[in-house]
Amino acid sequence: LKKLGYKNVHVRDGDGYKGWEEHAPFDSIIVTCSPESVPAPLADQLKEGGRMIIPLGERYQQAFYLLRKTEGKLVKEKLVATLFVPMTGQSEDERLVKPDPLNPTVVNGDFEYDLNDDDRVDGWHYQRQVEFCEESPMSGKRCLRFESQTNDLSQALQGGGIDGNRIAGLDLAVWARTKDIIPGSNREDRAGISIHFYDHIRREVANIPVATWRGTGNWQQTKRRIAVPRSAREMVIRIGLNGARGQLDLDDFKIRAVRR
Repeated sequence: LKKLGYKNVHVRDGDGYKGWEEHAPFDSIIVTCSPESVPAPLADQLKEGGRMIIPLGERYQQAFYLLRKTEGKLVKEKLVATLFVPMTGQSEDERLVKPDPLNPTVVNGDFEYDLNDDDRVDGWHYQRQVEFCEESPMSGKRCLRFESQTNDLSQALQGGGIDGNRIAGLDLAVWARTKDIIPGSNREDRAGISIHFYDHIRREVANIPVATWRGTGNWQQTKRRIAVPRSAREMVIRIGLNGARGQLDLDDFKIRAVRR
């Protein structure tokens, strides 16, 4: 930063949970790792009237929050679902809800829940060109619709923990309805579901397609068992058109772990 001529940026290497008390209070605080709840030191170091943006929640179920300090208290505004690396150190030591890598599952796989009424499906992050659909869902009151007339990204993601030493495979089942789906020019531009597996240092060890769709068709269920790499410790589920064109509706998506 000094070589580039920046004189108004100061750097500290330490536990982000503790903030930087010597320079507080701060007008704004931006947190780019996820604690379960707001660290008390950061709340204390935010100036009255100041704002903080921070991803909060369980290890793999997080949401961005905009916090404003008003009369000494933090007023929360929930923004969008997201997924960040955990805030390590004291924050992770105090985490109450731990991931269960022996029982991986899909959160809100029936796509029914939107508890903050923001027209985004809860439990899924990095949503692009996604909306709820109440047009004859397979089950419940609605399904999830991906629609694009270009090859722009249309997707939703969900992360989870998994122990490849103990979990040999995953049984997956999902209902899909398609309309005029045309794959893109690249191999990854296919409407479908894939699961990315990562090891203990978050290095990708496998990317396994679960299902792909094209053309037009009414509701049809896809079932498949996939193998889990022994080195897998995390997974990210990717659903949607990805880079394809057309319309894809998904409903009642389930995962069941198969033990070794």
